Amino acid sequence: MAGLSDHTKLMNIILALSSKNIRNWTNKFWEMGYNIASIEPNIGLSFEGNNKTSNPDILLFSNRYKHFVIIDCKSRTLKDEQTKKYIELKKKPEIIPTYVSVNVDNPEKIIADCTFVSFYEEICNNDLVKSERIPILHVIKQNNTEKVEKIELKVGNFQNGNLNRIFPIHINAYIPNHLYPFDLYKEDFPAFVEYVLREIIKFAWSNERFSEEDLLKNVHKYWDYIDREKKKVFKRKARYILVKLRDGKLKDYLKKENNKWFVDVGENLQRMPWFIKICNSCIEELKKAPIQLLLDDFGIDG
Repeated sequence: MAGLSDHTKLMNIILALSSKNIRNWTNKFWEMGYNIASIEPNIGLSFEGNNKTSNPDILLFSNRYKHFVIIDCKSRTLKDEQTKKYIELKKKPEIIPTYVSVNVDNPEKIIADCTFVSFYEEICNNDLVKSERIPILHVIKQNNTEKVEKIELKVGNFQNGNLNRIFPIHINAYIPNHLYPFDLYKEDFPAFVEYVLREIIKFAWSNERFSEEDLLKNVHKYWDYIDREKKKVFKRKARYILVKLRDGKLKDYLKKENNKWFVDVGENLQRMPWFIKICNSCIEELKKAPIQLLLDDFGIDG
């Protein structure tokens, strides 16, 4: 499978910690009662005299502790304006359930914390992070491989002391990148196209017509948790890829009728071997082509 951005890898790490029965992976958050509430929600708040939107990557919630954990996956740098929004959201946690569907027994007792998760310890040096004592989750990989050794809690602490005590989390396993297989970053684009091609093959075998959403729901394990606006962008990008394939390499096979896609492999699937061969050839090309060249071929601004 094609490579992914650091951001998408971090998304997979947090989702794995918050899910049940992920093979070879610890699920400490889930064991503590923290469940996935939303992925990339749009949460409105009044901030510095203006109405603004906060867009964390993942929102976890524990009804046991009445605790939201607002998670943002980061590289080496932070934007202070974004951090200030999360700080404001921490002060007004009662806002969150008005934008995210969660079951809250006693809404007046809700608390919230924001945290940044990163492969790079440099974000701990951010002045706002240090002054506000924001918890940082530092993911440490083994010798720059895709194997995660452990996750350490840096700078600040969560308001739930029980959550603080689970750190460091020792993992010693490879990142389960199938949970959130791609995002909209340019580094993820080859993986996006590859998953589209593999799903098209499955739909061809079943002789089933499908929409962009049908395809994406099959691929994204947590599709139902992704915010509505983000889903729209995913569907637009999937539609664009399908159109490019229909007009290009798969022009003799991929069709669209009445807003549904289908694969014409003939009666009794007699053209299926040739179709699979072309799809596999496309996948091999994805692995070899430079990302920018691939983006140019699809007419996408990276």
